[in-house]
Amino acid sequence: MLLVHLGALGAVVRSTSLLEPIAKKHPGCQIFWVTERPEILGDHPGIYQKLNLSFESLMQLTPIQFEAAYIVDKDIRAAGFVDNLSVKKTFGFVSDQNGVVVPATKAADRLWQLGIDNNEKFFVNKKSEAQLLCESLELEYWRSQYSLPLSETEKALSSRRRLEWLSKNNDFKCKITKNEIPWATKRGSLSHYNSRNEAQLPVRLLLGFNTGCSNVIPYKKMTVEGSAQLINLIHQTFTGVRVVLLGGKEDLERNKQILDLSPGAIMSPHDLGLRDGLSSIAACDLVLSGDSLGMHFAISQRKWTIAWFGPTCSHEIDLFDCGYKVIANVPCGPCWKRSCDRPVMCYDHVPEVEILKGIEKGLHYLEKQNFGHPNSLSRRSTPVDSPIERS
Repeated sequence: MLLVHLGALGAVVRSTSLLEPIAKKHPGCQIFWVTERPEILGDHPGIYQKLNLSFESLMQLTPIQFEAAYIVDKDIRAAGFVDNLSVKKTFGFVSDQNGVVVPATKAADRLWQLGIDNNEKFFVNKKSEAQLLCESLELEYWRSQYSLPLSETEKALSSRRRLEWLSKNNDFKCKITKNEIPWATKRGSLSHYNSRNEAQLPVRLLLGFNTGCSNVIPYKKMTVEGSAQLINLIHQTFTGVRVVLLGGKEDLERNKQILDLSPGAIMSPHDLGLRDGLSSIAACDLVLSGDSLGMHFAISQRKWTIAWFGPTCSHEIDLFDCGYKVIANVPCGPCWKRSCDRPVMCYDHVPEVEILKGIEKGLHYLEKQNFGHPNSLSRRSTPVDSPIERS
């Protein structure tokens, strides 16, 4: 079987949820995956071979007779690549004689329509993108989760990194109330979070904060000042929680600025590649992120994810009962605009109280997973290969 999903990277991670439905539909099949950044998939046991979009890959695949090709991208490059291969049946999207991308079968009509009708995409559709993909590719849908397992080496790296972050910050003490965490939050004022009868406890939990996003829609990240303010608020509010700044090399300078304004945070490695970033996320207990690759990485590692949305559609993301969505308080979203001239942006309207509420819910979740108070946790909260408790 041939699976073609070139990008974007977060969407590629989401498409790992297709591997199990494909394997169920074609028992015993070998799955070849063509993508622009194959290293993101690691040594995945469910993928027979991963290849990039190149002439060498095309030549390697040319002798093979594929029973089916599943094309996720509405991209002429993906369609053109598959046109040069021997495929009995194609699902998803193909190109017509004029080079226009069209649905390969009637099942893909709905997903294709959502790409050209904003009202349908933003307000009418309520299905997740994962469900829409399964339906458009004529695969059975049962909320199969993302599948991006760590190698044994990556697991060891993640464990070492977690211990390092916890141990080197034992001198950091979070201000908390003796009444511990205010589990029952209310919307509106943050006054119920104000610390009184302050105590100090060592760090016991790591909250990864993915601060960046791609340049396609740059408004999926907060400002430097806004990020630092939120980090300081989290440190002042929650018992033993420490924020870890996550990101790639393109986020390094920006995260250094955030760190200068929130010295209690921890800086993760930023220039060691995609899979190293995945290992850093796996080292955290909870993850806070906009709608970006970091969010999809967190979902793939079964982390409690606090995901905030401004320009993009929250209903398209399935957190699999392991997270909390925060929506910016703006009348113009979602919009999917790549440029915006509004004086106050959607990232300025992400309610902090809702983010704190999402963290609280995550601590409840960790408490259930570990059968103890969240402050006593000192190990990874939810191993990647463990089942997720559904609510």
